[in-house]
Amino acid sequence: MLQAQHERGRDITDYVLAQGRSGRIDDPDALGGALAAMAVMYESHAAREDAVVFPAWKASLSEAAYRDAGEQFRQIERKLFGHDGLADAGRRIGRIEAALGLDDLSRFTAPVPPRAA
Repeated sequence: MLQAQHERGRDITDYVLAQGRSGRIDDPDALGGALAAMAVMYESHAAREDAVVFPAWKASLSEAAYRDAGEQFRQIERKLFGHDGLADAGRRIGRIEAALGLDDLSRFTAPVPPRAA
């Protein structure tokens, strides 16, 4: 199921990118629905990966194999994102978020719940 969710995430990403390339949103409700569905899917998906998949993967590797995997990931990162890797990509994403008014994380932070009686 996690692999199917990765594929669905790619489908939604392709859909969102296609909407952006067209210069207009054909169906705002469909776009909003796709993004909302992605958010719901991602929450449970990431929780399972963080709580089950990644710890099991790490436990299955020797310390040397874990270090080697980390180095392989760093090489892939540099190849995909350049010398500064994800740090540079993060800065670029930050500029895009700022341009869209999405850079203030406090806007998305849940309010304090009411006090229990």
